[in-house]
Amino acid sequence: MLPDKPTTLAQALTALAESRPTDHTRGFRFRSLTGEELNYPWFAMEREARRRGALLLASGIRKGDRLAVVIAEPHEFVLTFLGAVAAGIVPVPIYPRAGFKAKNAYVETVSHIVAAAGARVLITLENTREVIEEVVAKGAALERILTVEEFFRGE
Repeated sequence: MLPDKPTTLAQALTALAESRPTDHTRGFRFRSLTGEELNYPWFAMEREARRRGALLLASGIRKGDRLAVVIAEPHEFVLTFLGAVAAGIVPVPIYPRAGFKAKNAYVETVSHIVAAAGARVLITLENTREVIEEVVAKGAALERILTVEEFFRGE
């Protein structure tokens, strides 16, 4: 049972973490793109989300800014999304490209979503950076492209 009724996603995550501070059996279980199972207890998810949110804010992204998120790896997507929410940043999830077909259409779609959302920054995985750089070449007004591997690995 959660202590108080949370009204936001960030509050709900904190409430879950606080209600089970040492419980390793409850949380999220992810299957990575390589098939590996990753278990994140609530307290670990909350801690990592807060860490990512703090890093995003420290990088100059402000509360209320839009952050385009193009991340195929399930745990990286969820932790980055929650980190943005915890920091007051508005995540703009964009479905990652599944294959090599219709690359130009995908670049156009991402460019349109970035412009419509007013995203200043986009975060992606290193293996999709090349396609995302084409979005910038198309004229998307992004200030920066971040990669999960570089940005969040300073543990």
